[in-house]
Amino acid sequence: MASGVQLRPRNIHVRTRSMELSLQPFIDQVSTLVHKRQKAGKLYRSATLVDSLDKARKCFVAEGRKIAQLNREVEREMLIACEGVESAGLATRDAAEHFMLDPCSSEKRSELVEVAKELLTSVARLLLIADTADVNHLKSAARSVNTWLYKLERAISPEEVVQLYQGYAIDLENLLKLTTRRQMDVKSRWVSEKLAFAKVKLRRMGDILSRSVKLHVQYPDIASAKVNRDFTLSEATQAVRSITECLDEDKAGRRSPPEEKGHTIALFEDFQKDVEYLQVQVSAHNADSLSSHVTSLGRKVTQIADETEFLFSCGESTRKFRLEQVSAALSEIKRTFKDLEHSLRQNLPKRNSPQSESVKALILSKTAELIKLSRYIKVEMSRCAVDDVCDLFSDVDMPLIAMVEPAKSGHRKEVEQRARTFRSQAEMFLQVAKMVGSFSSSPQSLKALRVATKDVQFSYTQVINAARSVAIHPKSVTARKNLESFEDFWMHQVKELTFAVDDVIDIDDFLVVSEYHLLEELKSSMMAVQVGNPDTMDMHLANVKGIVSRLCDVVLAEISRAMDEKQDEYAKTMENSVSCLQEIAMSQYISCIDEILDQLSDNAEALFDERQCSQKARAVLHGVKRVRQAVQSVRTDLLVPDPDEDYLDDDIEPDLPDFDLPPPPPDMLEEANGGGAWEGGATEAGRSSENKPFSSSLQEVTRGGSSSSLGKQHSRTFVRDVDRHVSPSELRNLPEEQKQQIKALEDEKRQLEREVDKFGEVNHDIVVIAKDMCMMMVDMSDFTRGAGPLKSSMDVFDTAQEIARAGKQLNALGRQVAKECPDQSCKTDLLAYLERILLYCHQIRITSQVKADVTTLGGEKTSQALENATTLVTAAKNLMNAVVMIVKLSHVALNKIAKVRGVTEPSVAWKLRAPEKKPLIKGEGAQGNTFSKNTSFSTMKAMQSLEDYSYRPPSLTDEPEEDEWV
Repeated sequence: MASGVQLRPRNIHVRTRSMELSLQPFIDQVSTLVHKRQKAGKLYRSATLVDSLDKARKCFVAEGRKIAQLNREVEREMLIACEGVESAGLATRDAAEHFMLDPCSSEKRSELVEVAKELLTSVARLLLIADTADVNHLKSAARSVNTWLYKLERAISPEEVVQLYQGYAIDLENLLKLTTRRQMDVKSRWVSEKLAFAKVKLRRMGDILSRSVKLHVQYPDIASAKVNRDFTLSEATQAVRSITECLDEDKAGRRSPPEEKGHTIALFEDFQKDVEYLQVQVSAHNADSLSSHVTSLGRKVTQIADETEFLFSCGESTRKFRLEQVSAALSEIKRTFKDLEHSLRQNLPKRNSPQSESVKALILSKTAELIKLSRYIKVEMSRCAVDDVCDLFSDVDMPLIAMVEPAKSGHRKEVEQRARTFRSQAEMFLQVAKMVGSFSSSPQSLKALRVATKDVQFSYTQVINAARSVAIHPKSVTARKNLESFEDFWMHQVKELTFAVDDVIDIDDFLVVSEYHLLEELKSSMMAVQVGNPDTMDMHLANVKGIVSRLCDVVLAEISRAMDEKQDEYAKTMENSVSCLQEIAMSQYISCIDEILDQLSDNAEALFDERQCSQKARAVLHGVKRVRQAVQSVRTDLLVPDPDEDYLDDDIEPDLPDFDLPPPPPDMLEEANGGGAWEGGATEAGRSSENKPFSSSLQEVTRGGSSSSLGKQHSRTFVRDVDRHVSPSELRNLPEEQKQQIKALEDEKRQLEREVDKFGEVNHDIVVIAKDMCMMMVDMSDFTRGAGPLKSSMDVFDTAQEIARAGKQLNALGRQVAKECPDQSCKTDLLAYLERILLYCHQIRITSQVKADVTTLGGEKTSQALENATTLVTAAKNLMNAVVMIVKLSHVALNKIAKVRGVTEPSVAWKLRAPEKKPLIKGEGAQGNTFSKNTSFSTMKAMQSLEDYSYRPPSLTDEPEEDEWV
């Protein structure tokens, strides 16, 4: 048989998976039989195929006749189809027997192909008739449900409503069962989604339908009850109609509507493509299309300005400093475009004349500025939308509760007043959802967001009407149950909208913005503590609870959505960070505020320790920072593959400029007593730009100047996008030896991060410094694979200098402990290891300075950068071994000091952590979890040794830290 022959039924549209699966064995058997090229006489296997094909044909005919008996409406067509399958099967059997006698005959092969096509077409026609019988069953169930809805609409007594609803529930369950089967079977994704939406809507309308109809029958004079009833009947009828439309062959055969992204994100992508195309045209010396293309680019700049105006009008919760940054960036992008346009107009060459290199370089630099500015303004506009999301979706049930309470008491005027607030919240939901949807890059997420928005849009007025009915008859049990149903319905719709919004927004933006908001609330809370205002303290405490709870929910949902069973350690890391924040930091902060509130309730002039409360607030913010860093670290590991993978592409590198995290407003960084700034990453971002205008900083960055003015990240803060000195594309071309070194460092880094995350929040300076040094080593290890916050070798050298400075601080603290230690042997050992600390710190400092000088003078290649980083990491591991010994000896020394002084429990309680439980017998999955001796670095052992110590968090009676932040 020629390779171009295809055995497919003619003029048959296969709409369901069951039909496709039923046809596939016939196609396989006939194709195998036709392709046989045996010699005459060797017929055993071919005869077996013919027998199996004949048995399958008989089974189809028998099943078709059973369907004909059970479905009288398709009996005649089904019997005709069965006769066609019978005759085509017999003809195929005869043609196959003739072909087996002479398998080399082209004429007999062609004859077998033709009769096989007829057999497949007959079988497909039989399956289509069987599918029509299923569709008729589903349509009949839909008609039955519509009949019950029609009767419910005309019911005149509560007893009749109860009776009719019982019959409706039975037929509805049958319809939902058949719809589920059809949804799983249909091949069209659009039809399947439409059936799923209709099925969900019918389920939600269950109790609401019966209660709203019963309420209207009981109180026909209440207009709000009639509106509720009409709404539920309309929703149920529309869902049934949607199911029926999906069953229609013409409508079900329609193509799905085209998928699209958010209009704002699409605008920025088109703008960037146009700028890049302009760069290509300039580089190609193509002057013909430059003028028209610049005009098109100008229109997109105007559209971006319109988008920012819409954002400013909608973003009621957007912080002022963020709006100012967007405005400044927009002004800068307009100015840069005007400069570009002027350069092109003045220096536009004649046709086919080459451009001068200076003009070309100038134009390319302007286009590069436009790309950086567009990326920056896109991120900032997205965070403006996230500002509203964080504020609006924290306490979503408060306006509803405020409206329901007076309704149950019969206060109609108060219900109307509270209804305005509730309506305003619902309209804000719609507005923010529209604003967030414009930044969606996923068509599926945008589609889910639009469906959730539509449900909220049509449901919030029904909640108000249900509350009005209760306000008119506050003692009516029917009215109260109707209101409860609509309350649950509304909260479910808001929950779905929240999930859809969280799926659209970028979690990095959400975490950064949430940290800003938490900083504001904690600062205001501490000011209330200073003043002694219990009402304000209670309000800000509730706000802090809402922010932290919402952040934890979003993080856990993101991890469950992004992880699979292969990343269990990442999920465990995230759960530990969230648990530490909720169960330790937040619980201590809440206890501290509650204790102050109790003291103020007993005595308005009571005195309390403000510094203890300040420390608890610091711990909350630091816990949020740890959660953010853990999430971003996990996302970095999942999104950036190993450098030696063949599938690694250049576009895997992030594409945002290094000024992506803006500084918070200056007033949030000020300290009342001149103390240090916050430890959070949100405040670290603004230290270098407190006294510098945004516009001038932005100009420096886009012109290739210093980027620190826009919030250069510290070495342990996640950088979302940087122009890395070592890119993944360059890492692919490295020698195999360096790839093995990078792979070893990557394995070490993963082990080190897991150990660091297990290490809880501590308050002793020695352990804090040791942990910070280990985290700096993680950043240096990340650089060797083109990831992490460090961008170039100079950053690695700066981090090495930080490690050396931290080692000096550790040396000073260790000598203070050694000075007070009564045990001479322990003191001697501690001083000996402190000498090693000084030696290794001096070695690292000298090495980093020398390599930095060489790099500054002569530059470096990628291989040299990686070699320098690997050398420093190897040198730093010796320092970490000494650090571990310092921690252990300090533990022993402090315990001896406490024993000599007669203190039963020292102020810093170090307790050896209990070892983890391990199974006596290895599981099946434990065989692959072995490690080679060659890949086990000392830094991992260092962190494991540090993990052996657990620490008691300070209580409210402990001595507070010296530095205050308010």
